[in-house]
Amino acid sequence: GRVFKIHKNRIKTAIVVCAIFGVGLTNMFAGRQNIESYEIGQEFVLPSNPDYSVVVTKAVKEESIFINDQKYTTEGYFLLVYNKIITEEENFEINAFLALMDSNEKQYDFISEDTSTMPQFEELEEGESFYLYNLPNDATGLKISYADESLQNIIFVNLGI
Repeated sequence: GRVFKIHKNRIKTAIVVCAIFGVGLTNMFAGRQNIESYEIGQEFVLPSNPDYSVVVTKAVKEESIFINDQKYTTEGYFLLVYNKIITEEENFEINAFLALMDSNEKQYDFISEDTSTMPQFEELEEGESFYLYNLPNDATGLKISYADESLQNIIFVNLGI
């Protein structure tokens, strides 16, 4: 009969191939993102905290805004993105990564001014707030995203603008 010989080089090659394949599979499944898409008015669970639900209630374009009774204008437009937090807790803190992106995946930061003196602030319902953005006219296909700290769970809301 024939004797089956295993060469040391083949064992080493098989171990390396198995290790590379195993690392590849691990990375493929560990790095998989959970991405969900919603429209304005649809409720979703906040990825960073399952005790909170959020509804993006509307997105409003403004040519000018008033802060502290001072009028501000822009070469593009201001965007107010309204959302409502739904929770049973009275005191809560939301730790979500928030980003506004256009159809070219360019990201925009919200304006960190105190918006409590804006007329729109007076019209808010209980649990509602808004984020203020200054955008160029060519910013279209806008969507806002909420993500957890790992950036593995991301929710996109199409703003219809």
